[in-house]
Amino acid sequence: ALQKPVKLVLERAADIAVSGQRHPCLVKYRGAADKTTGKFLAFEVDLYLQAGYSLDLSMAVCQQALFKTCNAYHVPNVESRGYVCKTNTTSNTAFRAFGGPQAMMACETLVDHLCCALPHMPAHEVRRVNLLPVGATTFYGQTLEPCVNMPRLWSKCEDVADFATRQDQVTTFNASNTLRKRGICMLPVTFGLSFVVRFLEQGGALCHCYTDGSVLVSHGGVEIGQGINTKITQAVARVFGIPFASVRIDETSTDKASVNSPPTAASMANELFATAAVNAASQIAERLAPLHATMPPGSTFAQLCQRAWFQRVSLSAYGFYKTKTKCDKYDWAMELTEGQTNAARGNPYNYYTCGVGCTEIELDVLTGDVRALRADVVMDLGAVINPAIDVGQIEGAYAQGLGMYLLEDFKLSPKDGAVLTNSAAKYKIPSADDVPTDFRVVLVDKDAAEPSFPIHSSRAVGEPPYFLAASAYFAARDAIRAAKGDPSFQRTDTPLTPEQTRLACGELVL
Repeated sequence: ALQKPVKLVLERAADIAVSGQRHPCLVKYRGAADKTTGKFLAFEVDLYLQAGYSLDLSMAVCQQALFKTCNAYHVPNVESRGYVCKTNTTSNTAFRAFGGPQAMMACETLVDHLCCALPHMPAHEVRRVNLLPVGATTFYGQTLEPCVNMPRLWSKCEDVADFATRQDQVTTFNASNTLRKRGICMLPVTFGLSFVVRFLEQGGALCHCYTDGSVLVSHGGVEIGQGINTKITQAVARVFGIPFASVRIDETSTDKASVNSPPTAASMANELFATAAVNAASQIAERLAPLHATMPPGSTFAQLCQRAWFQRVSLSAYGFYKTKTKCDKYDWAMELTEGQTNAARGNPYNYYTCGVGCTEIELDVLTGDVRALRADVVMDLGAVINPAIDVGQIEGAYAQGLGMYLLEDFKLSPKDGAVLTNSAAKYKIPSADDVPTDFRVVLVDKDAAEPSFPIHSSRAVGEPPYFLAASAYFAARDAIRAAKGDPSFQRTDTPLTPEQTRLACGELVL
């Protein structure tokens, strides 16, 4: 054995073949709703997740999926079961939103099915009357904080998207066009944030101030394009009252601040590491405060650091943060006694990020091609630290979701489980041409009841918007119904590719 590092570069086909994917999910469900009011009465959902040849993170993905089987709706009676299935395929693993997109798609499909059985109520109205009210308790027993206001977001999206007017326009368009049909749909999302297991909810950061007025920060998170370094830079600059350009982020390394660091995942990196960095910067700021009081007016931060150096005041600090909220380990194995509810098992989430998305699509009935014309996304992210980054995250999550629900058809050999779509020619991902030509994102104002525990009362943004792209999928289903002239429920699997869409439209009668 050489006992030396080895660099392995795989060809694309081999790389795709051995890489874990998002868990494919088979769903079986039953549901009930009041025929008069449209209120949901009961959901029964079975989720079968394809794990592949090893367990990997499949159990945790399954647990997260189970928490999200009712999405943003109040359902008084829920029975949800998850099964992790071992198969002769590549081991599947964690992916953005961690089981949530599969479970929420199952929920919305069930809702769509119920809406078809309630022809006197539009699907949009059925969804609205069943939204979680303020202060509601979820089916798994966690009570939502007062700032989770789904009716408010729904109304805001209706106004921003001009939903009622455009829905009438879609109806008019479909009545006058045979080979092109349009659909429009609004969907909500209520996404819980945490690692669920407490030991992962910790982070560290190291902060150094130099006599030239510059600041160096090293933290345990990994910058992968989500903007964590920018947000930490802003947060630290705010503590010292210095320009953004004076703060520099060092490369993440285990020989510095990442000893107590969890994976950069679960949309929690900003909360954990920005708070740790603010903790470190605040320690230094407290040490500098007495000196600052003796400085003449107009003194610079560099002069303050120079004074501290001569006064032998430490200009370095290590910051640490661990979540201190109501989230605790959810006890799946707990046997409930008579009178107990799921609330006795614990609270799985620290807080929630919520939003509503509306998408209008146009379907080419001859080819099955679906084009997103306009998307409106309304998100409640609390007190936003950097709107540009957060809007970019929302747009990126939406585009990625479009791929999952409309484009990316991952095919395996039924004989031996080998990956068949192992090249760019066989596997279509979203491009600039696939995203809506008119894309509008609105961040609502901070709610007065916003908690302070996420950094500066901001909320996570990485994963929650992902599912809102499913509004394009359900809009496409409405367009298919218009093309067939049949409002009844029809099964279509995801992704709803042009091939699937064309077949779903049935034979054309011109």
